[in-house]
Amino acid sequence: MSSPRQPQLWDIVAEEWPTTPHEYEIETAEQLEKLLKELKITEGATVLEVAAGTGYVSAYLAGKGYKTTVTDFSEGMVKKAKEYYEKNGLEGNFTVLDMFKMSKETVGMHDVVFIMHVFDHYDGWEVLQVLEKMKGISQKYVIVLSQNPKCNPYLLFHRAAMGKGEWRWGLSVLRNSLKELAQLAGLEVIDERFFAANSLSKWMANYVSPETGELYADSIDLGLIPDDQKHFRVMVAKESKKEFSAEEKVALLETAFRLEQEALRKTYYFDTNALKSKIEQLRAEVKTKSDTIRDLESKLLTSANK
Repeated sequence: MSSPRQPQLWDIVAEEWPTTPHEYEIETAEQLEKLLKELKITEGATVLEVAAGTGYVSAYLAGKGYKTTVTDFSEGMVKKAKEYYEKNGLEGNFTVLDMFKMSKETVGMHDVVFIMHVFDHYDGWEVLQVLEKMKGISQKYVIVLSQNPKCNPYLLFHRAAMGKGEWRWGLSVLRNSLKELAQLAGLEVIDERFFAANSLSKWMANYVSPETGELYADSIDLGLIPDDQKHFRVMVAKESKKEFSAEEKVALLETAFRLEQEALRKTYYFDTNALKSKIEQLRAEVKTKSDTIRDLESKLLTSANK
């Protein structure tokens, strides 16, 4: 199983990645733009995307008049983002940079700093460090889009991909919220909501089976998916003015890492069960092949004795 923390992996992914945005990236960008407008962050504002990959969401925002900066630790991904911007006549800034090394000196200050689909692959201590970095370069808001662990197509896809030996994204922590970690980082969480990524959810359900894909597509089209089961969980935060006492900090730390332990326990249990299914499948295949070989050997022996 590859680690998503390796720039080399993402350099390879960049070569495979389409040269135009996926439908779900456009869906997500549209919802993010709407959120920015709600926050009174309008055209001309500076927006930095952390660990941006190909930066297609940022490119959408650039096309709407935002001044965007794309950062990623993969040189291949940043190159892909820059090529897409240039191809579409968009302006932006591009930096190959590890998110743990962000600072005012390396990337400057921005009205909004956002990250999507990244924190799922890092433990709580690492998430806390990056949130602190994001706070330090944000003038107004920090926005985090994380995988929603209550999104059924994602859970089914994750399990099926692990069962087929096709899951290459390493650990993906099933967290319900980042609120406590954000508070520890000195942020005030002002909103938590959900974004749909219907095309991605449909694709994931279809990966499991055509029947599952059809059923979930119908559920989406009929508006039967509750908000809290949509693909992304979104957190909006800003720098906190609250001063915590030593006792409050200790209590918050204990709560944050108790929740982190619970999330990791659920994640490892989920992954272990998925791998058990794969092992049982392989055992069944080995048994079938062994039985077939024994039958052939028996027939050959019988034929030789005639």
